[in-house]
Amino acid sequence: MYRLKTDQPLKKDVTYISPQAPLAQAILFHKVGEEIEYLSPGGPVIVKILKIY
Repeated sequence: MYRLKTDQPLKKDVTYISPQAPLAQAILFHKVGEEIEYLSPGGPVIVKILKIY
């Protein structure tokens, strides 16, 4: 699970990503269940949105 970094306190069991990160930019405006392909620094990656809080 990834969580976008916000002003809320950090939790130790969660991986945070910057809102400017390629993954964060790729998932903006998408919905639960959608698969998104984006270009990561290591090459193309496909991710599926499982849950939005």
